[in-house]
Amino acid sequence: MKELVAATAAFAMFLFSGGLWIGIARLVPEGTPRSVLLVGVGALFAGVFMWLLISRVRLILAGEGNMLRHGAVAVLELALMLGAFAAVYQILGIQDNTRPGRPLSHAYFDSLYYSVVTFTTLGYGDFYPRGVGRVLAGMEALTGYVILGMIASTAASVISPYSRAGKGEPPEEGEVVE
Repeated sequence: MKELVAATAAFAMFLFSGGLWIGIARLVPEGTPRSVLLVGVGALFAGVFMWLLISRVRLILAGEGNMLRHGAVAVLELALMLGAFAAVYQILGIQDNTRPGRPLSHAYFDSLYYSVVTFTTLGYGDFYPRGVGRVLAGMEALTGYVILGMIASTAASVISPYSRAGKGEPPEEGEVVE
């Protein structure tokens, strides 16, 4: 019960910080205070997201609860994080290298595409941020490095016992795997 309350509180903090971040981007006029607020609250948002995911990975590795449910919630949290970054990029605008004159794009789907490309560190170069968006893109890329590495190592840890047993099932307790 205590873990459920903590997880719910952390998820609420995640949603609150993301909403606050988007609100600051939309409502605070351009200038230095807005940039500082965007970076600060964006760092809080990314930090809460990483903390949520690390907590979820610990539960998966400890074998606590339903792994499928933990995985589904982690995917939801990732989608919300990418969507929040996309909303901030949409408000700030991203430079579009695919059109003549390189206009500033405020289209949500362009921003969502840019967010996914940045998070996965593909970096095609067809869109790029300006101003404080560059700092936010760096923050998102760094978050992507950490999270994608964590996902890969967790998947390897979960799958490894099954592959070592050679039967598609985890080894029995005390069974020696050669």
